[in-house]
Amino acid sequence: MPPTGDAERVRGEGHCDRKALVKLRLSDPAYGDRLAAFLEDLGHPATAVDDGLELATAIPEGELEVYLGVWSVLEPGVAVNVDA
Repeated sequence: MPPTGDAERVRGEGHCDRKALVKLRLSDPAYGDRLAAFLEDLGHPATAVDDGLELATAIPEGELEVYLGVWSVLEPGVAVNVDA
């Protein structure tokens, strides 16, 4: 298995195989920098944009769900939607 944050396409159980950047939309865009820093601390570079942020690398879908679940506990007032 490639190390976390590997920019190459990843296949297998619980992994994604999309090449396109994933955009996360936030109900409050002011939290974009915080969420980007949170994901970067986990080894996934992200850039805050307009109403959310873009991931620089693909994150396996199940892994992203876990991260966003933790984020929702840390910032319960901010909803995050995934745009593939």
